[in-house]
Amino acid sequence: MKKLTTYIWVMTAVIIWGSSFSVSKCGVSSNSVLGFITLRVFIASIVLTVILLCTSKRKIKVESMDMKKIAKLSLVGVSGHFFIQCTALKYTSAVNASLLIALSPLLIVIHHVMQESKTMKLSQVNGVIFSFVGASLVITKGNFGEVLEGVNITGDSLMVVNTLMLAYFTVEVKQVISKYGPLIVNTYLNLFGLLALLILFFAQSGLEGISIVHKIVTNDVQVLYAALYLAIFSNVISYYGWYKGIEILGSSKTAVFNYFNPLVAILISYLYVNEKISVVTIVGGVLIIVGVYYSNKQCSDNVEFGVGSLVRGENRK
Repeated sequence: MKKLTTYIWVMTAVIIWGSSFSVSKCGVSSNSVLGFITLRVFIASIVLTVILLCTSKRKIKVESMDMKKIAKLSLVGVSGHFFIQCTALKYTSAVNASLLIALSPLLIVIHHVMQESKTMKLSQVNGVIFSFVGASLVITKGNFGEVLEGVNITGDSLMVVNTLMLAYFTVEVKQVISKYGPLIVNTYLNLFGLLALLILFFAQSGLEGISIVHKIVTNDVQVLYAALYLAIFSNVISYYGWYKGIEILGSSKTAVFNYFNPLVAILISYLYVNEKISVVTIVGGVLIIVGVYYSNKQCSDNVEFGVGSLVRGENRK
């Protein structure tokens, strides 16, 4: 029952993220991308702090070493992640960005196995591969030539950096989540992320930064709504569900659910924009579902794939 609830939380996170692309696009189109991101994290920090104070039955105490780790992770997974991703989207195509982000679960699985010197079941390896191929089909609709047409060295390089950051963050955050729980960790991550964004924002804008924020709040109503939506549904609800998945299921199994993102985006486009769903999209969707199933499969396979051993050149007997 506990795992079923966790799967529901993770799928909720994926559905919200898959449906938030157009909302993010609205916010990024504002005069200040950094101002929009800062506003989003500011709102999320307030909401999370209030929830934490109202629901905590005991004094919240985080060890100094763990607090330092959370602060460092916030630079990778909150402020750095949002800023680099939004900057990359200015230069590269959405298709290329989506494909490069889809590499994240693969990197997470390899990093996780190498770090803990564990072996992967063959079903998990096949599951990750199936999901990646399926996500690629859904994103490109089978037109891989579009990827080459949209190549931009600056944008794609930033997305590669962003993907590596996301993979590293997802693996490293598990330790503190297991110790303190998703709510406490998410709250501190956003608070530290907000501090970094505020320093960067006002260092870039100076006193003009106040007028930029004032303009967003008073004039750009759509941008304000976008920031509210992303803060509450993405930063608060989705990330709580995602961290819950990392805590219970583990980093690599949770990461594979990322492949549902493009599928959710396509389905929402079909329901609300009447976008046609092709045979290629259906095939890609089936591969994603099969891949996620096998990646989370509990049965023991006869063949195991030791990524850590292979990389280190060790022999298995």
